Amino acid sequence: MGIVKEGEIPDIYGTGGEDGAICQRRIRELVVRSGDKLVSICELDDRSRTDALLAEGVLESEGSETVSVEIGPLREWCIEYAAQPVLWVRTDSAWYNIQSPASEYEDVHRKARRKFEMCARIYLLCTSLDQKQGTYKNLIQLMSSPFQSMLGYTEEDVLEESSFILEQVQSLKEPALSSSGFVKGLRERLKKEALAAGKWVPPEDMSKVLDDRLRKRASKILGTLMKHKDCKPFLQPVNPEDESLPNYTEMVKVPMDLGTVFEAYKKGMYSSIKAIVEDVRLIWNNCRAYSPEDSDVYKSMLALEKLFETQMLLATFEEERSPAVLKNNNKMLQKSKKRENTSEGKAGEGDKKEKKKRKKKEGVTNGRLSKKLDQLNLPEVEEDVEMDETRKCERPACEKNARMESKYCSDRCGLIVAYSKLRSTKNGGVDKSQAVPKASRARILGIDVVSYMTGLTSP
Repeated sequence: MGIVKEGEIPDIYGTGGEDGAICQRRIRELVVRSGDKLVSICELDDRSRTDALLAEGVLESEGSETVSVEIGPLREWCIEYAAQPVLWVRTDSAWYNIQSPASEYEDVHRKARRKFEMCARIYLLCTSLDQKQGTYKNLIQLMSSPFQSMLGYTEEDVLEESSFILEQVQSLKEPALSSSGFVKGLRERLKKEALAAGKWVPPEDMSKVLDDRLRKRASKILGTLMKHKDCKPFLQPVNPEDESLPNYTEMVKVPMDLGTVFEAYKKGMYSSIKAIVEDVRLIWNNCRAYSPEDSDVYKSMLALEKLFETQMLLATFEEERSPAVLKNNNKMLQKSKKRENTSEGKAGEGDKKEKKKRKKKEGVTNGRLSKKLDQLNLPEVEEDVEMDETRKCERPACEKNARMESKYCSDRCGLIVAYSKLRSTKNGGVDKSQAVPKASRARILGIDVVSYMTGLTSP
């Protein structure tokens, strides 16, 4: 059998697909092409691509022969996070579980494999280790060694893929992952490196008020850049038909310019300051990708980039300390405290009810015991007994001083405490003789306390 087109693949090569659900299939020896060129499935992340990515591979099904297929166009790829992580690609007809790449495609597939294995291992480690074990340092060390069929990766590898890793963390919304020591450490590491390089970093827990004010400041900074003497090459979109810029569209996948960013801001297309900064940085990165380092355009880019980052750092420093932002922060703090107090108040009410209930129960218990003790004519406090003026009786309801070498002021108080303990352990399988206070286990006034108390608690 030759290569089968996707629309002609028999139903036995897949699961699901009933009631309009998309089918799932397993594919090995995968090859992805754009025309005659081998390309990574990571290219599907480039939304500016207009060419179709097609794939070839071999489908397998239990009890059936394998079949070579051509599928596509491919729409997206994703990682399934689980105890056994899976890499998927999707067409309009089905999801394909990638089992392995073809031998001629292994080098091209390495880019996707690297992202997949790093994210999968980070997920497994962060969700299985506690905060003390799941630190940035520990995970970097663990990641450096191969695991099952996955390769080992260095800290430099992880940092190179940090943007993709953090995007995955954000999209997963898994608390154990997002709050892990590794993710916190990675963000802190990137922040320190950015600040050391003089680059702007978004403030942690940025409020909407601060974000809005920074967007306004960014618009003014864009205006300053656009008036700069070196800004001319970056003011408007590059003309792809300009003969002085050969292969520009091949080397620059997502063109961007300051004029486009400024117009998008005026139209309200940016929902955050971070989105503005990302587009501005895209301008500089496009220049790095295309222009030689010794060119005038490259040197102008470096000057403008430094100006932009410096101005953003200054704007953030000033706005974080502005009256409007401080007032908003204080307001949010008061709301947070109010919520905490409300929560504590509700918990306090529950504690009061429980205490009242316990007190009522103890009252009934002590009432039963008092009748028994009255029969023994035990005095509240024995005469001619030396008391310790520095200690109080340990029976909660008693205010008297304790006797020397005793926890209680009298045998009566000792027996009441013993009885309470026995009541609490009656159905717990506890040896009652061990539940009675040590001082009360002796024969008091010729009475075997353990036997007496056991009799008290029997029905």
